Amino acid sequence: ANDWLAGRARYRNFALAISGLLLLLVGIFLLGMRMQHGSLLQIEVINMRLARELAERTRAQKELQLADAVVRNTEEGVMVLSQDLNIESVNPAFERITGYSLSEALGKAPPMLRDTALQTKGLVDSIRNSLQSGGKWEGMLPAQRRDGTPYPQDTMVNAVRSEDGAIEHYAVVF
Repeated sequence: ANDWLAGRARYRNFALAISGLLLLLVGIFLLGMRMQHGSLLQIEVINMRLARELAERTRAQKELQLADAVVRNTEEGVMVLSQDLNIESVNPAFERITGYSLSEALGKAPPMLRDTALQTKGLVDSIRNSLQSGGKWEGMLPAQRRDGTPYPQDTMVNAVRSEDGAIEHYAVVF
């Protein structure tokens, strides 16, 4: 009888050990599932963020393409000037109106600001002061085409500011 009780106790201990191991394995499995589910949720959140960012970048790119098409196709001349008033970009209408190509104009002062009479009158300084204080200037400038033909140029200049308010460029429309 003692052997039978001892065998039964060993069997019970073995069954308890097996049950404990099974519970441990189930716990590890459930923990793994929970971690995997959490990881899947994190991956899903990251994917949603990436999809939103991609959609935003696509929208921004389309807006830039539209703005570029508008500037390229407008009849008014458009120049983008650096902080020191040198040409960084022009549209096709600039080339048509002034006779200067982009390669001839790039890095140089706009044709209407090269006139020494403007410099001596202090008009360039006046324009610069208006841009610094109010961010824009509008007026008539005497201009000259590449072939020497003079023409009056109704001009608007706007300061293009960075997010912190510093002037980065000037947009000129004439």
